[in-house]
Order: sequence, then C-alpha cells, then structure tokens
Amino acid sequence: MEKERINNLRMRLETLRKDISETAKRCGRDPLQIKLMAVTKGIDSELVLAASQIGIKLFGENYVQEAVRKLTFIFENSSLNRKNFHFIGHLQKNKINKVIDYFGSIDSVDSFELAESISNAAFKKNLNIDLMIEVKTSNEPTKFGLSHEEAVSLAGKIRNLPSVNLTGLMTMAPLQASGEIIRESFRSLYKTYNRIKNLYNLELPYVSMGMSDDYKIAIEEGSTMLRLGRAIFGGI
Repeated sequence: MEKERINNLRMRLETLRKDISETAKRCGRDPLQIKLMAVTKGIDSELVLAASQIGIKLFGENYVQEAVRKLTFIFENSSLNRKNFHFIGHLQKNKINKVIDYFGSIDSVDSFELAESISNAAFKKNLNIDLMIEVKTSNEPTKFGLSHEEAVSLAGKIRNLPSVNLTGLMTMAPLQASGEIIRESFRSLYKTYNRIKNLYNLELPYVSMGMSDDYKIAIEEGSTMLRLGRAIFGGI
C-alpha cells in the first residue's frame, strides 16, 4: 500500500485519538475507558491491515458476505483473528453459523430467538461468543433494536444461555437530529445499561454508542465503545 495513504490514516487516527482524549478529560472521564472500533464496511482488506499496524485492534463489519471474503484474506495475512472483529449489522438466523466462525462478538442481538440460536450454534462448534443487545432509542422505522423494557428482559434470559456472554448494549442515535435529541438517545441507553447491571448484578464492560458525527456527545453520556468509520477512513 502506498505510503501516502498510510500516513494519511496515521494522521487521521492521531487527531481522532487526541479529540477522544480531550473530550473524555473535559467531562471527567478516563480516556482509557473508551474503546475505539473501526467500522470497516466497504473498506478494502489492505487498508484494514494498515489500520491494525498503526494501532487499531478492534473492527466492526455490517455485511456477512463482504466480511467473510475480507476476513479470510486478513486472517491468512496477519495476526488478527475473530476476537478482533465484531459483527454490528442486522443478523439473520440463517447466517449465524458463518458469522460465529469469523467474529468473536455479535453486537446487534434483538431477540431471544436470535440469542438462543447463536448459543446453540456456538455450543455445537465449541466456541464462546460475546453478545450485545441492540436497543432502539429513536422512532425511526428503518432502525432495528428492542425497546428499553425488552432489552432488560432479554438480558435476564441471555444470562442462562451456554456458550455466550452478555457484554453490553448498543444503539444508534437518530440521523439528522439535533444535538439534544441525540444526547437523550444516548442518555436513555446509559440508564438502561446501568439498570441491567444493577438488576442482574452483571459486570457489563460495554455501552456501545457514538459514530463519526456524534461520538463526542456519546463520550459525554458515558459511551465505552465508539464505532467510527468515516472519521477514520473517509477520503483515504
């Protein structure tokens, strides 16, 4: 890969990490509490490998077919493995077996049926899969996810499934909304996150919220995992 492209990526990442750190410190948080996930849908394998070489170790993919093709190459040509990759797109049950072969975490669980099917498939393959519950915090009809009450109920059920670990909650803020609407979306998820932790006495490491346009608000509202694509790769 050409040096200019890698240098641009390195500079972009340095600026981004500085912004994340400054935002966290400004609201009294430890920047080390916040993980950065690079969303790599539509990003070629070589650029993903370059990103890993300059410090990114957590990646998110949305589409099964694209991911399988890409990750097969990446796993054969680097030390990255399924633990470095989270599936963050909407998952159909007929794709579960393929996804658990390539991803260590599925962050978009939105039903008990899906969680149970993942559990069964992982058990048969002697795998252990991390799960996150997707919560719908806006009224947009195109968004997937559970209501807050449904998420609380599902968290209690997932605890009893074999071969899966509940690690947190995930949401997407409404698109083209005002800052206050976005903030309320994140704030409501964080409340549900704490409610689940306290209700079931769980140590959940992740509340995954914040994308390229709203990650600073997400940090202010307690995010521990940012999912950034365009902010890292845009224009490179």
